[in-house]
Amino acid sequence: MIYLKELYETEKKHFHSQIRRDLFFELTQHKYLNFKPESKIIDIGCASGIFLEHLNEKGFKNLYGIDPNPESIKFIKKNLPNINLYDLYLKDFLKEQKQKFDFVFLLDVLEHIKNDDTFLKEVKELLDNNSKVLISVPAFQWLWSDHDRICNHFRRYSKKHLIKLLESCGYKIEFCSYYSTILFPLVVLQKIISRIKKYKDHKSFLPSPFLNKLFKIIYKQEIPMLKRITFPFGSSLICFASKRKD
Repeated sequence: MIYLKELYETEKKHFHSQIRRDLFFELTQHKYLNFKPESKIIDIGCASGIFLEHLNEKGFKNLYGIDPNPESIKFIKKNLPNINLYDLYLKDFLKEQKQKFDFVFLLDVLEHIKNDDTFLKEVKELLDNNSKVLISVPAFQWLWSDHDRICNHFRRYSKKHLIKLLESCGYKIEFCSYYSTILFPLVVLQKIISRIKKYKDHKSFLPSPFLNKLFKIIYKQEIPMLKRITFPFGSSLICFASKRKD
């Protein structure tokens, strides 16, 4: 529980986490007119519940969250007592709940799954013909660092790899782009430094208050840009997909 509190506090403060939440929300809203407060939404691997909290603050109430860590669900319930929460693996949730969702969010989840193809096929059971999935994953295996090890990642993805994976699992790609692009040179530098200086916890990744504010202003410029274009590189990938109609 202590770890979750620290993770939550880091995610609340860190410029990258703050802008990512805005990016996921605004890009979904921009692309899909049916993304409304009454939409039925599930956040798979909801961890500290930070994105569910963001959606709740935006007026979305038909929210679901699942995470196999019971401590995560207990922590989220303290902040968001009215949200539907399940401390289950997805395969077990599917056995208990025969539900479909308008939007499914997989935010930095796939890289934690050993058999990501099997997992994506399970996710598809949550979708009807009009449902959308938003996926965010870390990009480029050559950026692997101590941060990935601490976070128990199995891999990082290229755009080609992610698209091929999703299509092989029966998805139609509607949008796919790298992001965290403007600050990409600094990310590469940070990864190099992290190979020298071994980080021990999430707090180590917080920049100074001044840099945090400055980077937030710079990073925020990507949101309107991604509404019009895709980026050819970046430290992360964002993808919207739907169930392919065979």
